[in-house]
Amino acid sequence: MAIKKLACEACGGQLIIDQMKQNYTCQFCGVTYDYEYFKEDDIHTKAEYYLHRHEFKAAREALEFLLEKEPSNSYALEKLLLSQYHLRDAEDIVKTDVRLWHEADPEEVDRIASRSEDLTKLRELIESRLYAQELDLKVEELDSVIASEETRLLPLNDLAAGCYSGKTGERLTISAIRKKHIRIFVITVLCTVLLLTPGAVAAMDHFPLNFLFMVYTICVAVLVIGLEYRIKVHKFRTAENDLKKREELITSLSKHREERATLREESDSIKERFLREVKDLSSKASN
Repeated sequence: MAIKKLACEACGGQLIIDQMKQNYTCQFCGVTYDYEYFKEDDIHTKAEYYLHRHEFKAAREALEFLLEKEPSNSYALEKLLLSQYHLRDAEDIVKTDVRLWHEADPEEVDRIASRSEDLTKLRELIESRLYAQELDLKVEELDSVIASEETRLLPLNDLAAGCYSGKTGERLTISAIRKKHIRIFVITVLCTVLLLTPGAVAAMDHFPLNFLFMVYTICVAVLVIGLEYRIKVHKFRTAENDLKKREELITSLSKHREERATLREESDSIKERFLREVKDLSSKASN
């Protein structure tokens, strides 16, 4: 009587294949079954079942068992190679996100791929898709670098045009900043001088306290604004020193843009060839 599932008849436990001894052993009760015990099993159906459920280890065991009987079975060899990357079929190479692929053992992949020229081509196809993914990741890194450089370049471009952008985004020319600073500074000095002259001090007795407080408040406000513009002038002059780095930044940005364009072109070329080869592979499989 043949077992219809790879399960122990005694306890229902999962059976483990022993390739050396050519038998199955129950990992729970230790009962051993000879390979011939399963000669009536539909291994092809079992392999598809395990692949569909993403149980790739069990699928590989079933496929290896199938290859023991028929070493040149093209179906088993192809599925065995794909299962190394946790792929169910050739269509998964296109449909599945490469970042979710399993990192296959190179030695095991070599062992399988060396058994057929078609498998070698299939492996090259998979490796090309992985390489295209590496290129895409490099492009993403360059996108981040370029975005950062473009952000740093904006204020330097303003400086090169003789403008300074403050925190509020207001664009001012250095001449406008200096004029405002001088005007406010003059007003502040005049207010201070007028308030401190003997006549002004004597006249304070004739003004209400609220009025004097208001005058002093205005003077302080004008002084604060003047200091703010003074700081802007200082920042502008400090930032002017960064203009020396502007050319270096422009050169670096241009280099990174060219590199990104080259990587994108190479990635797109690989993907285009990859899709064409996958289509041909699927057509052969259906025939």
